[in-house]
Amino acid sequence: LEVFFPASPNISGAINQIIAQDQNTQFLTESEDLVRGYFLIIFLLMTLFIIFVATWLAFYLARGFVQPIENLALATQRVSEGELGFQVKLHGPMDKDFALLMQSFNSMSRDLLEHQIALNKTTKNLQESHQTLQSQIRFVELVLENITTGVMSLDMDGHIEILNHSAKQMLQLKSNTAGNKHYREVLENESLQMFEEMFQQIETEKERSISRNLIVHKKEGPVQVSTTLLLLHNSEGQPAGMVCVYNNITEIQRLQRARAWREVARRIAHEIKNPLTPIQLSAERIHRKYATEVSDNAALKQSTQTIINEVQQLKRMVSEFSNFAKIPESNPQLNDLNEIIKEALQLYHENMPSRISLSTELSEALPQLPLDAEQIRRVVINLVDNAISSIEKKGTLSRIFRQGEIIVRTRHVPDLNIIFLDVEDNGTGISAEISDQLFEPYTTTKEHGTGLGLTIVSQTISDHNGFTRFRNLDSGGVCFTIELPVA
Repeated sequence: LEVFFPASPNISGAINQIIAQDQNTQFLTESEDLVRGYFLIIFLLMTLFIIFVATWLAFYLARGFVQPIENLALATQRVSEGELGFQVKLHGPMDKDFALLMQSFNSMSRDLLEHQIALNKTTKNLQESHQTLQSQIRFVELVLENITTGVMSLDMDGHIEILNHSAKQMLQLKSNTAGNKHYREVLENESLQMFEEMFQQIETEKERSISRNLIVHKKEGPVQVSTTLLLLHNSEGQPAGMVCVYNNITEIQRLQRARAWREVARRIAHEIKNPLTPIQLSAERIHRKYATEVSDNAALKQSTQTIINEVQQLKRMVSEFSNFAKIPESNPQLNDLNEIIKEALQLYHENMPSRISLSTELSEALPQLPLDAEQIRRVVINLVDNAISSIEKKGTLSRIFRQGEIIVRTRHVPDLNIIFLDVEDNGTGISAEISDQLFEPYTTTKEHGTGLGLTIVSQTISDHNGFTRFRNLDSGGVCFTIELPVA
């Protein structure tokens, strides 16, 4: 039950005010919650903004500190991989804090690059020097192995360091003789005895060099060797080793003796030739004048004929002396050695003793040589005549079991660039007594020989820049070998 009374204006106004205040209070209450919410949102936003700014600033600062370190780490890795000289650059303001460290790194990298360049250059120079040294060593070794002079180097204790091919060949040592052995283990016979004397003389008398002559007896004949032992000193003047030099002087001494014999032959020919003709004419005149006056005409004829025969023999010898004294100079022209040999051997086709056979083994397609055809023809004839005489010295030969045999052979060795001419027989060979003077004047095995034939042969071949050698064969007989260089 509601009862309504009319209110006074004052009460109505107060009520209205109360209502209005109540609405205002309610509005303020609602507004306070809304403002509180706004403030909360604003605070949260500001908090988030501050956090974001702080985080960004932290990352910015952290990147400013870490990036230079990463750059340095990356640069260090690249340098360690070989990229010397790599430089680190300043990118940001924060890098300025690491400027000193980066400058030090860059300086270190440049120094490494410069050192690497210098090291490479030094290495290249060392390699070039090493190659040059190796080339020089190989060249020296090549020279030592190819020169005709024998060389043997030793330390002060006598151990051999170098022994070249010529020394081994000259001293008849084994070709596989190894180095770093004492000379007493390597040298033999005459060479060891003589070297012992020279070695002791070097040590006791303190001389710088000693020279001796040595005769080495080889199968093909004795060889005269000039030996010189030298004492080597280092930069401080202390003995550092020794070098022994061997030279084959057989040919030199032979030429010297041949030159001396030529002079003797020239004088003999000059002094003897002039009176021979008057002696012969006088003997003939005596026979004609007194043949009818003496009772024993046969004895007179025999005596005068003996004088005439001996004069003829002396004339022949004088002619040989004269020819030897003035051996003509060679006039070499390009010739075929085989054709010269065939031409020379034509003289024997109908004149060979029936019990001696002459055969040829001529190599085909020999290169032509600068030869004096007439002189080489005489050489071949001389050697074949000697072979025939050597076979005939054996006496009567069996026609069935053993015939005399002469072989003329040519061969070409391209590796040595030499043509060999062999004249081989199965005669008596060369005795050891005359083997070392075989090519010297007046050395002969013939009963009436002058001993100039082989001397002229040797001299002729020497004029052709060749060599004449001989060797006794195991089966008997001898083989003369002529070596002619191919131009």
